[in-house]
Formats: sequence, structure tokens, C-alpha cells
Amino acid sequence: MANGPKKFFFDEIKHNIPKMMFLLLPLCAIIFRVTFWRNKKFYVEHLIFTFHLHCFIFLYLAIIMILQMVIPKTRGIEGWLSFAGFLGINWYIYRALRVFYNRSRWRTISKMIGASFMYLLMFSICITIVSILTALAI
Repeated sequence: MANGPKKFFFDEIKHNIPKMMFLLLPLCAIIFRVTFWRNKKFYVEHLIFTFHLHCFIFLYLAIIMILQMVIPKTRGIEGWLSFAGFLGINWYIYRALRVFYNRSRWRTISKMIGASFMYLLMFSICITIVSILTALAI
């Protein structure tokens, strides 16, 4: 029974992650607004672009997870699928940023790195807040 509270805590965090991701979308749009401030786009345009990116990422990851469940683990392809997922998502984000914001290759890469760092920081803060709130609610 010692595993019960720990499992309950992580189940509650898994339950709260979709809410966190929903709140993270406007924050991601703000990150793009700050990162690409010279494009003179409205906040709503950044928000729509953020929805587009997140939808693609979730769909792509769902396909990768389905493939990992279908393909037998004895073949050693699971790691390659994860790597393909990582490359595919990064390539798509790069292309989407390049097309949507109309920047050069190197400018897009530098802005993508900066925006990714800010997003990782915001994600870490949000997941910490979710963990604390979940612990307090238990």
C-alpha cells in the first residue's frame, strides 16, 4: 500500500496536465509575440499559430506513440521512432516559423532556439505550479 499515495499523486498530476497545456498556449503566444516583435502581427495571429503548432505536435506524438505500441519492442525500433519524432517536430516547427514569420534560415534558427528556451522555462514553471497545487489539493 506504500505505492498507493505516490501513484495517486502522479495520477492527479496527469489529470491536471491538459489544463496546464491549455493555459500554456497563451503564454506561448506571448513568447512568439516577444520573439518576433518586428513582424507587426497581432497577438491573435500568434495565438492561432500557437494553436496550430500544438495541434501538430500532439497529433505527431500520438502517431509516434501508436507506432511504438504496434511495432514489437524486440526489433529495437522504439528508439528510432522517438528520434524520428524529435527530428520531425523540430523540422516542422522550423519550417512553420520560417514561413509564418518570413525570416532567413539563420534568423529563424536563432529565434527558434530563444523561443524554445523561453517555452521550456515557462513549461518548467507551470509544471512546478501544477505539482504544488496537486500536492496541496490531496
